[in-house]
Amino acid sequence: FPNGLIRNYIYKKIDPLKREEIHHKAGDVIREINKDSTELVVEQLAHHYVLGKDLELGFKYSILAGEKADQECNYETAITFYLQALEFYQDSFGKLLKMKEEILEKVGTLYDLVGEPEKALDYLQLASSTVNEKHGSVKSQSQILEEIGNIYVRLGRFDEAISNYERGLQLLSQTNCLVEKTTLHNSIGSVYQRKQELPTALKHLTNAIEMLEKERVEVVQLADAYRIKGVVYWMKGEYENSLSCYSKSAEIYRKVKDRKGEGMVLNNLSILYQNKGEPEKAIEYLNQVLAISEIHNDTYLLSSLYNNLSVSYLEVCEWEKAEKACHENLILKEKLGSQDGIATAFNNLGYIHSQKGLLDQALSYHQKAKRIFEKLNQNLGIAKSNFLQANVY
Repeated sequence: FPNGLIRNYIYKKIDPLKREEIHHKAGDVIREINKDSTELVVEQLAHHYVLGKDLELGFKYSILAGEKADQECNYETAITFYLQALEFYQDSFGKLLKMKEEILEKVGTLYDLVGEPEKALDYLQLASSTVNEKHGSVKSQSQILEEIGNIYVRLGRFDEAISNYERGLQLLSQTNCLVEKTTLHNSIGSVYQRKQELPTALKHLTNAIEMLEKERVEVVQLADAYRIKGVVYWMKGEYENSLSCYSKSAEIYRKVKDRKGEGMVLNNLSILYQNKGEPEKAIEYLNQVLAISEIHNDTYLLSSLYNNLSVSYLEVCEWEKAEKACHENLILKEKLGSQDGIATAFNNLGYIHSQKGLLDQALSYHQKAKRIFEKLNQNLGIAKSNFLQANVY
């Protein structure tokens, strides 16, 4: 057709039942022509079989098109195809490809990746309810609850995160799912660390370490537990204990060939050296982390890295480098929806602008930070924002 409007006009004039028949035939022809390379045309097949009202084939190719888009990191396209598959879902189809709860979980995970945490929570909670209604696997249920908890952490809703992690642990209490249990203990320990309830954090992290070492299991979860425990000791000012935990963590990450985990430990070591008054050493470690390619697809870790870089550059009075790192951090925190992270970035930007003599802009950043901390009921953040504003005045 020379004009798309003409095509659309003629298309709409076709009887609806006839349109369905034509779409189905088009799907059959495309499938036959591409029978040796169907993966190249799954999007077209999904389109035609959905409009052709073929429930089974519409579902099948929508799932395959969603998986293809997901693998290619086209997450919004993947969401569209998975939601399309849900409209056609029947248990008999799901058994061959993906069950309803798996699709709901996948959609939730994808919404989290595209920066829509509230929608992610909606779909993950639907997935959890579906598993529960079917009396499904407690392992699957606990994994969904863990994902929900992780999103609540990024939103700064720590109590809701802990509640979901603890529900997951309770479900696993009568199982031998060692790795899953220790993952949840680590997650709970990490949240209590962020809440600055350090004894409770240490209790959960020690539980994870003892459970794994008792079975002589060296896995990522053991390295994670030592790394987070190192953070807790750092917060307590016990730098030697912190360094010991980081060293054990790095050793295990290397054994299991987890480069990203190793990068996380180097990031933590940079914080340790910041506190020891050696910002140049901290910057050295942070640049080592930036050189690890595996970290660049982890928005959370990259955000932490840029936050630490901005702090280290502040300490050596390199204001332009500090501001650049801080803006990178802010962009990533906004993408993550991390409210406490956004507020901290605002305070750092405010401090940088005050040091550059841009006092009105500095005050504006600190006031933005304070408003966020007030919404989160984080008294320490409010106090720091007030302190920094007072310094500007």
